[in-house]
Amino acid sequence: MSTETKEYFAESDNYQDNHDYYKDEQLLAFLSEANDLIIKFEHCIDDETSRLHINDSYVVAEGIKRILSLSAWDYTIEVEGKYQNYDITLEYDFIEEAKELLHETLGLTI
Repeated sequence: MSTETKEYFAESDNYQDNHDYYKDEQLLAFLSEANDLIIKFEHCIDDETSRLHINDSYVVAEGIKRILSLSAWDYTIEVEGKYQNYDITLEYDFIEEAKELLHETLGLTI
């Protein structure tokens, strides 16, 4: 096995280890930010009927759109290399968690 291949596998393992290590922390950060967005528009949806006024539909749609796009969550960390430090961007897909949050807080099924 070549040196380049060994380095590639080492970086892959390092990425996966970091990805798993930070996942719970980043899920909480995502949920916190998503909840902050929900607070801005949840009052537009009637609690009893789950209906919203036509004038508020744009606000709610934009809020949901932002939460769903936020679910493609990136987190950058600095990793110590052999000769220098470098940044790794960890990518998370929290779309299922976003859908569950919207269902639990607003009663929406997406």
